Amino acid sequence: PLCSRVLSSLKEVRGTSKCQYTAAPTSLCCCCMDPPGSSVDEASMSELPCDVLEVLVRTLGSQPRRPEALVALTSTCHNLYTLRPGQLQKESARDTVSHTLALRPSTGDLRGKGLLKGLPGMSPRLVEMQQVLQKEMRKNAVTHSLEKRPSQGELQQRGIIKGSPRMSPRLVEARETLQREMTKDAMTASLEKRPSVSQLLDKRIIKGSAADKGLSSRVAVGCELLQRQMLKDAMDNSLQRRPSFEQLKSRGIIKGSFGVSARLTEATELLQREMTKGLVMHALEARPSADELLDRGILRHRLPSV
Repeated sequence: PLCSRVLSSLKEVRGTSKCQYTAAPTSLCCCCMDPPGSSVDEASMSELPCDVLEVLVRTLGSQPRRPEALVALTSTCHNLYTLRPGQLQKESARDTVSHTLALRPSTGDLRGKGLLKGLPGMSPRLVEMQQVLQKEMRKNAVTHSLEKRPSQGELQQRGIIKGSPRMSPRLVEARETLQREMTKDAMTASLEKRPSVSQLLDKRIIKGSAADKGLSSRVAVGCELLQRQMLKDAMDNSLQRRPSFEQLKSRGIIKGSFGVSARLTEATELLQREMTKGLVMHALEARPSADELLDRGILRHRLPSV
């Protein structure tokens, strides 16, 4: 009853005419039916009984002039595909494989996409071993780098990591912003309190000649460096013409020996003066009086008293 109802519905749609190629009713011919996806095609083919499907396949298989009609019919639903002849299934599979192989990417494309590893002609086993070796080398390099990386304390000392270890980055950023603002305010206050140009001129921080001539600070610095260099050259010339140590010692300008500090030389001279003074005082105290000198005939006349 289901088959009769489906056939009657197909006859109402297609009529009772026959196909000019297969001599089958138009309602049952695959080349005359609606394309796949239509409401009549899929619904009708899925509801037909197996014996009717077998008759359709045998009818189209007996028409060698249009083998593509049988391929198109057996491709509409799974039930018809299972009734496709074995030779036709092999040919369809061969065509599918050939089409897929024609569309597959080349070796260069696969290497460009990173799907195929290694060089051309290299065995897959050797490529796999090479990849394993590269992974181990990369792992060892990463491990070595991690072992040499600085600690968190060192990073904090260098200023790379801010804040305490458990402090959130948002809080650290807020603290840094506050510190910047405080530094900015302190700089503004210092700039407001800085001395004027006249005060700097009085303190000889800014040279008067450069300020009077209206020279830039860079030119003023250059002039000062030039003056220093000229003074240095003059001092070098004077030092080259100064007398040697032996000449100064022979003139009595330098006392003591070479290598003895001036303080020690001065102390030695003071000691010698004190010793000489003591000897002179002792000699004066021990000298004879004027009467003794008169008695000895050394002094002939008595000196008048002062």
